[in-house]
Amino acid sequence: MKKYFKVRLTDGTVLDFDKKCDQVDYSGVNYVIFKQTVNAPVLIYNFLAIVPHKSIFSIMRCEEE
Repeated sequence: MKKYFKVRLTDGTVLDFDKKCDQVDYSGVNYVIFKQTVNAPVLIYNFLAIVPHKSIFSIMRCEEE
């Protein structure tokens, strides 16, 4: 089963990132970074979105069957 994250914004919009978001970085003081892990010869990330905390209603972890 593939696990991924999606985010619901305060305006009701849901970002599912085409089910590619497998990492969420909460380290920013004012924002959250949504990333996709790419297994290349070295571990790299594709940055999918940077969203301010005030715009986030909820972050959901989902499983694809």
